[in-house]
Amino acid sequence: MKNRITSLEALQQEKKKLRMEIELSKREFAHSLGSSRANLKNFMVTNVAIPAGIAGLGIAGANKLMHNSEKNRSAGISQHFLSTILPLLATVVQTYFFKNPADEHIN
Repeated sequence: MKNRITSLEALQQEKKKLRMEIELSKREFAHSLGSSRANLKNFMVTNVAIPAGIAGLGIAGANKLMHNSEKNRSAGISQHFLSTILPLLATVVQTYFFKNPADEHIN
């Protein structure tokens, strides 16, 4: 408010302006909150959940491989499992841990 309010009409106009500014601020805050929530969800899925799942699968696969090799002492079963899982694991690791900077979008 830069100038003095000297009449009831000027007071009502200023009050109307303030209500509009408050309503606009509420809408901007709600929009910001919604976009922050979406960004947090995307970040958690991409940078936390997927790598944790991949690590869990890798650990489970390694434990199974170790358990199978100790139990059977048969190189055929271990070799088959290893030859099946390694190409898949290499692809997943390249996809999620070695991202190409050209693939990232700047907002």
